[in-house]
Amino acid sequence: MLETLNGKYNLINVLREKISENENTIQNNNNRLIEISTLLIGDEESEVQEIEKMRQTNVERLNKVKKQLDNLRDKISDTKSEINRLTKDRDDILANKTEKTDLERQLEFCEEAIEIVEDLDKNLKKNILDKITEIISKQIINNNFSDDKFKHVMIDDNFDVSLKDFLGDKIIPGDLSGGEKRILALSFIVALNNISGFDLPLFIDAPFSALDDTNKQLFMDNLPVFTKDKQIVFLFIGDDYKDYVEDMVNPYCNKKIELVKKQKYITEVKEHERED
Repeated sequence: MLETLNGKYNLINVLREKISENENTIQNNNNRLIEISTLLIGDEESEVQEIEKMRQTNVERLNKVKKQLDNLRDKISDTKSEINRLTKDRDDILANKTEKTDLERQLEFCEEAIEIVEDLDKNLKKNILDKITEIISKQIINNNFSDDKFKHVMIDDNFDVSLKDFLGDKIIPGDLSGGEKRILALSFIVALNNISGFDLPLFIDAPFSALDDTNKQLFMDNLPVFTKDKQIVFLFIGDDYKDYVEDMVNPYCNKKIELVKKQKYITEVKEHERED
């Protein structure tokens, strides 16, 4: 682009030199015509004719030079227009180049930001998994709630929990007894509650459903271990809250509230004193 503009400027300079030369030629011819006109006075007819012929020749040359000058001026005008166009094209290219550079910088910034966010997300997820695994391990492994048969707790990236026994075999929740499943689930919920930063009560609906008496007692015996310093709210329906269930719950119960249906749309709330 710059080489093209330089070439156009050089062409203009050459044309200007030619115009200057032609203007000098015109001036010289005018001077010569004056001299011829002076010589015409008092010369003989033959000489006058010869001089007139010379004058006519110079006039023709002069007109030719004038025509060349007009052509040169037109070329200069066209060249200037071409220079203006090339200058505009150059400015547009530079502007586009600047815009492209800005976009490349923005894209580079976005790519770096995405990489940082992905690293943060990866590290945060790893820290959460490690913390949950640590909490569950302390509750499940260290407290030996199931006769020392579990050695490791594992949580994958999808937060699926599994265990390993002392033989190295993987145990999924489906392989556990009902009580063990409830304890593992409760441990997981407590771990999430601990790392969330929010000290909220845990609601457990029908905690003994589908559990036999052994697993019910297993669950209640381990409840203080997993819910230390936590508020737990159990929700029972009438058929599930039998006397022996009440006997299991009472040692850990601080308050009991009963919802008694009086009429179709009326329910009475009754609070019971704790039984020591």
